[in-house]
Amino acid sequence: MLGELLALISAVMGALSAVLLRPALKNISPVSNNALRVIAASVFLLPIAIVWGDLQSVYASPGRFALLVASMLIGFGVGDTLWLRSMKMIGVSLSVSVISTYPLFVIPGAILLLGERPSGLNAVGAVAIATGLVMASRARSNSNNGGRPRGSLRPGLALALGAAVMYSVGILLVTFGASGLDPLAANALRMPILALFLVAGSALSRNIHDIRRLTWRIGALLSVGGVVGMGLGNVFFIHAVQLVGASRCAPLASTSPIFATLLASLLLREKVNRWTWGAALLVTLGAAMMV
Repeated sequence: MLGELLALISAVMGALSAVLLRPALKNISPVSNNALRVIAASVFLLPIAIVWGDLQSVYASPGRFALLVASMLIGFGVGDTLWLRSMKMIGVSLSVSVISTYPLFVIPGAILLLGERPSGLNAVGAVAIATGLVMASRARSNSNNGGRPRGSLRPGLALALGAAVMYSVGILLVTFGASGLDPLAANALRMPILALFLVAGSALSRNIHDIRRLTWRIGALLSVGGVVGMGLGNVFFIHAVQLVGASRCAPLASTSPIFATLLASLLLREKVNRWTWGAALLVTLGAAMMV
């Protein structure tokens, strides 16, 4: 029971993190936004890993750790930056629903690279996710454009789909690299590398000057969002998997789109219509079936 509860809490934390990050996108570019929240998560996770993690397992397998670093750079580096750009254009509720379609893109890689065979339930899940994407593309129909700039829906959805593809690549790399490594230690040690990658990206894209627009409020939102989503959320999910296994945790963790839609409508006053809710529900159901 505790494991399932922790998995559900991790889903809520992921949704809450998205809601906390959204206001910062008005003043801070997506890449700088991502960098600052990763720095906050790194500061939070490293002491926990030093005390409770098995750092030796990481030191003993540098090749596997390198794959995990690559997975984080692709998934949380490139993928999350695309997601934040998408969120700025189409809002929290839609962007979180679309990025949660990543299991659909994991399946082809799992078949080709891992020799896995999808089940009938996986096929039903894929149809549910695809239907959810169609509903997401119609989300502005009854909401007076949802307060979004005209013409932003399709580019925003495309960016979110790109993020989902990046997440799927990252997950496949984790599959190859995670064996034998302590997940808490590996996650904490690769986080500072991701932070350096994002800071470099911010500098190269000339967004480093975003720091001048950083207020105490925005800094607090980014820090709390990073700690809640990438820090506590990851710790809770890892502990949940250790208690009851990934097959029981993943469906509960995949409920994040529902919580994101609810929190975005309550806290950010996003205009959520039946298409948005339908997309969130179908993507959540489909993702649970893809486990």
